[in-house]
Amino acid sequence: MSQNQVVTGDRKLDRELERLGDRTAKRINAAAVRSGMAVIRKAVKAEAPRGPNGNIKRAIGARFRKKRTTGIYEAKVGANVGKRINQRTTKSGKIQKANSAPHAHLVILGTAERLTKSGARRGTMKPNNFVDRGFAKSQGHALSVMKRRLREGIDREVARSS
Repeated sequence: MSQNQVVTGDRKLDRELERLGDRTAKRINAAAVRSGMAVIRKAVKAEAPRGPNGNIKRAIGARFRKKRTTGIYEAKVGANVGKRINQRTTKSGKIQKANSAPHAHLVILGTAERLTKSGARRGTMKPNNFVDRGFAKSQGHALSVMKRRLREGIDREVARSS
């Protein structure tokens, strides 16, 4: 479940970014996108259910990186995104890697009727799509924060070059 968003600023901001040069514009854009992602991550975390140990809330993260194959920047916010994998040592001395909430997709998407090997019913889980709810609630605020951050970055670079 991914959502593609193309963010275009107003024409005045776009023209000013073009005048600064590619490298500076990329840096300012990246800072703006990261600040918007922080707003969305906070909202998604607020919408996430609090389970018995809080693993799902703790697993909400964000990642911003450039894809090597296409050169396109990718920004993701969600459960088990951008988090470092926990490592623990087993009794036999082997290092084992694990997510903090490997069951998050079951909570978000829900499940059909589950059965054990012996046929005992374990019920269903209704979907709890807190990621979409958090994104929808914070989208306007995130865009305004991104726009403000763009303006601050442009002003800083113009003052630095003057």
